Amino acid sequence: MRCLAWGSPDGQRLAIELGAPEYTADTFGSKRYTLLATRSSGHSVPLVNGQEQASGSEFSAELLDVVAGTDEVSIQLDLTKAYPAVGQRRLLRQIRLDGNAACLTVEDQLWADEPCSLESVLITASDNAEVLGLEPLPGSQLAGKECLRFRDNRGEELTAWRWCWQAAVTPPICDGNEPQCVGYVIRPAGN
Repeated sequence: MRCLAWGSPDGQRLAIELGAPEYTADTFGSKRYTLLATRSSGHSVPLVNGQEQASGSEFSAELLDVVAGTDEVSIQLDLTKAYPAVGQRRLLRQIRLDGNAACLTVEDQLWADEPCSLESVLITASDNAEVLGLEPLPGSQLAGKECLRFRDNRGEELTAWRWCWQAAVTPPICDGNEPQCVGYVIRPAGN
């Protein structure tokens, strides 16, 4: 599979980026955002009320903080502007890579004044949670796993998997002051 990937020490691809789609007239036309690799649903980004990230540069994330140490890297992003039509007040994503523990943690936090569903999404090359070392964060549960079939820019048919986690409490409690927190940990087998 020609894609960007974060892997385990033994070379197992864990979190992947699908890469460029097969180049057709649709890739550059009005149907561009119907293609998996060019739209939000083909990437490891949240869904809010079932809605994908909006397309266009005005709907970008804002980098809030980066802490890079010898054995740990932490990144915080504000994704609020990326989801303008869903009614949330604030959406943050925290990503932590711990080299000592060999794990990657992704947590999405949503503040809303009315009930909103939040799903943390991960795209992988494998459908085996044990091999990938996938675990929900406390308060999160696996909502589903979907097989994705697509063609890369060489026309080769490839397969990936989209995993979605949601709040374990349904419906999530949103009082506007406390965030709904959803996420996952990748801890490769053997670590």
